[in-house]
Parts: sequence; C-alpha cells; structure tokens
Amino acid sequence: MEDLGKRAAAAVREKLGAGDELPGALEVVRATKPEFGDLQCNAALPLAKPLKKKPREIAQPIADALATHDAVAKTEIAGPGFVNIWLKDEWLAQHAADGLTLRQTGAGQRVVLDYSSPNVAKPMHVAHIRSTIVGDANQADLAGGGLRGRGRQPPGRLGHAVRQADRRVAQMARRRCVREERGQRAVAPVHQVCRRGKGATQGAHARR
Repeated sequence: MEDLGKRAAAAVREKLGAGDELPGALEVVRATKPEFGDLQCNAALPLAKPLKKKPREIAQPIADALATHDAVAKTEIAGPGFVNIWLKDEWLAQHAADGLTLRQTGAGQRVVLDYSSPNVAKPMHVAHIRSTIVGDANQADLAGGGLRGRGRQPPGRLGHAVRQADRRVAQMARRRCVREERGQRAVAPVHQVCRRGKGATQGAHARR
C-alpha cells in the first residue's frame, strides 16, 4: 500500500503542480465495505483546500495513476472524491502464498528442548508420553523456521531415588538388619532391607 501511496502522490504533484503541501505518499487504506473495492484513497478531500481544487479534480489523476499499477485491476471515483481500488486476483493469490511461506529466521541456530523427565525409580505412566509428543511437535515447528532442534529426555530425580535407598539401608543397619552370623557378616536380602527401611522412614515421619 505504501507503493500505491507514493504513486498517487507523484501523480498529483505532476498533474496539478502540487508542492510542499503534498506529503511523500498519500494514505491508502483498506476499503470499509466490499462494494467499495479492496482499498481506498481518500486523500483528495483534505487536499482540496490547500491545492484550491475540487476533490474530484484531485482524485482523477490519483485514479489514473493507480489503475496502471501491476496489482490493480481497476479504480473508480465515488462520491465527492473517494478513489476505490480493486486488486487483481492473481496478485492477491501470489502474495497470499508468499505470506504463508515460513521465513528462515533461525537458520544456523540451535535450540535444546527438554521433554518429559520420568522418575526412573517409579512406574511409567501414559501421561509421560504427553510432553514428549508436545516437545517433538515444537521441534518440528522450530525446524520450519530454520532452527536445528535437539530433544533431550533426561531421567528425572535419579539422584533422589539413590539417596533415599541409601538412607533406608543405613537405617536398617542401625536397627541390626546387618548382623554377624557364624563368624561372617550376613546381609539381609535387599528387598527386605528396602521394605523395612520404608516402614522405618514412614514411622520417623509420623513421629515428627
């Protein structure tokens, strides 16, 4: 629309001899109603007083200049001096296609996406897949803009699970789950240690 505005201003300056009172580009806006075309240029009305011309006299060179633009199908002067503009369908289709093309704004850049972080010490659940799917979709979107995405799915809270198991073993050791037998040190089975340790931990929390 800026190109149309500059063309309209140049036509008024050339045909009517306008000077400093004329801006570098006349305002071209979207039409308020479909019957008025696709665009409108209403600059002839406010220019009538400084140019000392009738609005339709100013609108005529504007309409003639815009009618020869590659994007314009036709123009018409309506009312006191409104210029209605219709655009070519093929021009609109071409520019609509260009607008839908993804711009490579992130070409050459890299981004890291963290997916779900399931706790490996607990059972997996179908909900863990949700963030993985969302993360993979985000990676595809970023790739459309030229970004190189890299997905990561680190196991969550692994250190916490190890520390918790270590505390349980230490508690059971203090409660004589590890004992001397026949001159050798016999260690209770691991599943018993963890089960007893869990009960001891819960009891300790209950006493707090």
